[in-house]
Amino acid sequence: MSRSGGTSRRAVLRAGAGLTAAAAMTSVFRASEVFAQGAADGAADYVFHNGRVYTVAGSAPWAKAVAVKGKTIVHVGDEAGAMALAGPKTQMVDLKGRLLMPGFVEGHTHPFLGAFLTSGLDLQLANLDEVLAAIAGYAKEHPTGPIRGFGWRVDMFPPEGPNRAELDRILPDRPAFFFAIDGHSLWANSKALEMAGVNRDTPDPIPRFSYYARDQKGDPTGYVLEVNAVLSLVNAVEPISAQTMARLLEGWLPKAAAAGITTVFDAGVPPIGSDQGAMFALYEDAEKRGVLPFRVSASYSVKSPPDRPGG
Repeated sequence: MSRSGGTSRRAVLRAGAGLTAAAAMTSVFRASEVFAQGAADGAADYVFHNGRVYTVAGSAPWAKAVAVKGKTIVHVGDEAGAMALAGPKTQMVDLKGRLLMPGFVEGHTHPFLGAFLTSGLDLQLANLDEVLAAIAGYAKEHPTGPIRGFGWRVDMFPPEGPNRAELDRILPDRPAFFFAIDGHSLWANSKALEMAGVNRDTPDPIPRFSYYARDQKGDPTGYVLEVNAVLSLVNAVEPISAQTMARLLEGWLPKAAAAGITTVFDAGVPPIGSDQGAMFALYEDAEKRGVLPFRVSASYSVKSPPDRPGG
């Protein structure tokens, strides 16, 4: 992993053998996590054969087979060369004519933010009735603690946005909050607002930008907009800590692996309070525990230029 901003480079994950495969129509083979320990006899752990291998190498863009040992791709070429590396414990993967290609390098993402926003109940559904039914069902399956989720669309609601009353009918006594699909707004119930101390007398963090939508009486409706107001409420219901972010990140990592992502650029690691190093340490810890499925290049999140003497 590299950290931009003048700091030294530190390796979090040196070599990866992540592979993903895709074919036309619905024929798909995925092997985005190849983390075998290596066969004791020196043979390959995996041989992928009987398919088309796109190498993305200009001089030799196509091959027929791939062999992997441990975290290293040891052969990309003809099938005979790959089969020569096979042993009694080698797992032979028949691609059945499908396409095998290198893993994807993601050029701009925020894994911690993605993990934070997309945990809990997925509300990417057709309409509000389905959303409310899904929330009710999820609450029954998870009978204790706060309820969180993500993915609802603004166009499911009138211009004034969602209302806490709809959630209160389902969850009158438990805090609940749900991120919109764009990640810039939140839908919360009355219990969550109460825990956050948000009422008609609560000032908006940034008036007309990050604020609590209100009804004609001035009471908050449960529609919360932009990061300052959103994070304030979420932090009151489920305190945002390094431990929380580590748990959420670990739940998100398999999703990236399943999508065939083998390298990411984290374009702004968020701090926990004022401690940004803690978040980099979470990547390092995940790598040490063997649960980080991709290489990481990362930068600090800087909100404003540093002060300059005489500036």
